[in-house]
Amino acid sequence: MQFIQLLRLNEYYKKDDNWTEESNDIIESHLYYLKMLYEQGEIFYVGKTDLSVSDIHNTGVLILNSESLESATALANGDPAVQAGLMNFQIFPFHTVLPWKNENHSS
Repeated sequence: MQFIQLLRLNEYYKKDDNWTEESNDIIESHLYYLKMLYEQGEIFYVGKTDLSVSDIHNTGVLILNSESLESATALANGDPAVQAGLMNFQIFPFHTVLPWKNENHSS
């Protein structure tokens, strides 16, 4: 089954002045965790809005392959940024309508 996970910063971290070396290290661990899940095939899409941390629409997006909502939620709860309280998440059942075409992707 596929699920979409939306990740958002908790309110405290929507202010640049509240970021510390420790919170930046947690984000590095968060990115490592997502990369590991991607390499294991648990996640097949990771992206984020290109907005400032203070923007209310600043959101990370993951497309997960998981057996159930419970197992998808367990993956989300394993994220170091969620565990540390930097981010919160929502997960919804999801299905692909049109597949991603890498050749059309520009960064």
